[in-house]
Amino acid sequence: MKIKNVEKSSTVDYPPHISAVVFLSGCNFRCPFCYNKDLAEDNSTLPDIPIIEFIEWLKTRQGKLDAVVITGGEPTIHGHKLIDFCELIKALGFKIKLDTNGSNPELMKFLIDEGFVDYVAVDVKADRMRYNQACGVNFDMSKMDRTIKILAENVIPHEYRTTVIPGIHDESVLKTIALYIKDSSKYAIQNFKPINTLDPAYEKIIPFTEADMEKFKKDLEYLTTAMEIEFRR
Repeated sequence: MKIKNVEKSSTVDYPPHISAVVFLSGCNFRCPFCYNKDLAEDNSTLPDIPIIEFIEWLKTRQGKLDAVVITGGEPTIHGHKLIDFCELIKALGFKIKLDTNGSNPELMKFLIDEGFVDYVAVDVKADRMRYNQACGVNFDMSKMDRTIKILAENVIPHEYRTTVIPGIHDESVLKTIALYIKDSSKYAIQNFKPINTLDPAYEKIIPFTEADMEKFKKDLEYLTTAMEIEFRR
């Protein structure tokens, strides 16, 4: 498991907490629109930050930071190494938010059950028909079904997120996703950025306008009043 970057203070990744954000390399998806392509490969040429170095730095932030956000890449591909990492962070008294693509429900459940994570954010890439197109691999949707079931059965705070891309998403697709995750309390949509994408062809795609995104948000709010809908710019 390799740390490739650390954002030392963030107020937007796990509000209302002040957090450090840790970026791990390696991902089991190949989303063509991904603009963190330097993190998609576990053999990324970005320099490594030793885990012990990060932990020693984190000790100096006790009382100044509230939490650590673990993102990637896809953190759950690292298995027991991720568990050990979370244990080290929790031993220092920090909350942990886990960003995941939902492809490893059993590891996620273990982390929840053992109290190693306090918040989970799951990326839902598309509806079933377009999921493989969006994630760039042949994905077993039963894993996402299991992830959603686990979170629905637990009291741990969580959210779902979708990056909205012309050619993959429209109003109908977003409504289908919202109904799929209907037991959640929060669904965030965010606009696609045609920058440094894993598939260079996606850099030529024109994103939805802000007005389009606001309309999507309003349509989803009409669909489900029980779930908070957020448009993240």
